[in-house]
Amino acid sequence: GGPRLADCRSGTNCFSPQAPKRRGYLKPWTFSGKESGAAAMVEIREVVDAYPPGQRGIDGGGFEVKQADAAKGYLYVQFESLRYGYIDDVEFALADPKAGGGAGRVLVRSASR
Repeated sequence: GGPRLADCRSGTNCFSPQAPKRRGYLKPWTFSGKESGAAAMVEIREVVDAYPPGQRGIDGGGFEVKQADAAKGYLYVQFESLRYGYIDDVEFALADPKAGGGAGRVLVRSASR
């Protein structure tokens, strides 16, 4: 199988296709027009790299790409809030079509700590 997202722990501010609570469910992103899943991951990385920190004063602490592997279909980024120093862990992973994930889908997880 492909890369896996970290689990959402109960009671955390976490959004994911695997979230234990309905309100934390985050629908997978469906992409089309890409040559491959790796091409979609390269585009996601380009969007993240071009993101200007400080949008609405939320993530003014900037961000850091912690892990990126387009060939394996995985990207992990940490965003830091300006005011309180909270960290948002954001992961992108290609869905595994063999595991029922469907081709052309990217799973996204965001969790604050």
